[in-house]
Amino acid sequence: MLTRADVIAEIEEHLAGSLSAAALAAWAFDRFYAHDMGEEEFSEKDAEVIAAVLDELMFADNAAFALDEPALRTLITRLQ
Repeated sequence: MLTRADVIAEIEEHLAGSLSAAALAAWAFDRFYAHDMGEEEFSEKDAEVIAAVLDELMFADNAAFALDEPALRTLITRLQ
């Protein structure tokens, strides 16, 4: 089960420089579509916010959708 804390941890790894934007986007893409296919669970009460944040993250490796540090911190705040 994917939790808010799991998503926050991945974003924080990227902010710390240990996870590239491409790797973060790929991770978010994999989690989003695994959930869509019924292979990944989100807690019912958190499903909407987790899906919304993953949706934003999975395109973050594209220059048109790139997320800077303040935008990523805003996503963390949404998850908290």
